[in-house]
Amino acid sequence: MFSKKITTKSVIALSDESISYLSLERNEKGIFISAFEKAPLETGIIKKGEVLQADLLEKIFKKIGLSLKNKDISLILPFDYFSFRIIPDYTPKKNQLPHEWFGQYKKKHHTEESWLSEYEYTFFEPGKEENQGLFIAGITVEMFNTYQHIIKKSGLRLAECTADVLAFLPEASHERDILCIFSEDMLRLVECKNGFIHHARKFESSYEQYISDIQKVLGVSGEQAQKIFQEYGLLRAHKDEAVYRKLHKSTGPVLQYLAHKKNLLETHISLFFFNTPIHGVDDIFASFVGSNVSTFYPISQKKGFHEVLTLHKKESYGYLPHITQALGFFKK
Repeated sequence: MFSKKITTKSVIALSDESISYLSLERNEKGIFISAFEKAPLETGIIKKGEVLQADLLEKIFKKIGLSLKNKDISLILPFDYFSFRIIPDYTPKKNQLPHEWFGQYKKKHHTEESWLSEYEYTFFEPGKEENQGLFIAGITVEMFNTYQHIIKKSGLRLAECTADVLAFLPEASHERDILCIFSEDMLRLVECKNGFIHHARKFESSYEQYISDIQKVLGVSGEQAQKIFQEYGLLRAHKDEAVYRKLHKSTGPVLQYLAHKKNLLETHISLFFFNTPIHGVDDIFASFVGSNVSTFYPISQKKGFHEVLTLHKKESYGYLPHITQALGFFKK
């Protein structure tokens, strides 16, 4: 059931290259996207997460704030900025929240475990399995404090700081999961066990790589290559066999990696696309795990969305982490 307390949730995603935001609202007819926008960031504002031009970033946040009804925001930062741990001896008291338990754990162990004070953490409790421990993800205190200060000066309030991959963790609901996240410049495989991240790895098999492959083989423009890729993806239906072979060669490292994984037939693979889904990808992964493959897309009437969408489906893939993160708040 969705919470009746929250009617609007805003999410901002930030990287060295770009900034984007999205707001979800809920009324008596359901959930709808009320505001969204993307824009590139000028080079030199942020470098590897470090803010180099705080005043300029503050102005950008202020401008975004004018479009947001709810000033409490979730900030999504790149996955690579985060450190992950599992605390095995997670023994909370009845009705004790994870951050309350962690506060006590931190007081008790801070002298021998310096990492407890070096990061600002987000918490993920065990799923169905008991005694799994507490999964925590954190960015450095210095980075967190910088963003919190800038956001506060802009008139907004930082409710939480997380990563795009963490927004998708609820989809890792099986004993073994692999989240395959296709972004413009990389494919990230995130291996989970009982809902917790155990390993993550990056590959170059991405939209940019595939479009570049088509350009090299056919000698066409980027725009033409993109149209061809959108139509055929990784399907064998490509008019030129050489294109098909080249695209599958670029996918090879991912497939070789999966081929060496143990218990793969017992693993569920979830596909996440930050652009239009790539034709044929689901069949390729299904050849490893059978029918245990699904493509994630959060906007549907089953999830409470309006029948009429305010954001075109094709565009909405670029806001997948924002939408998923905001929906999580409505469910609390």
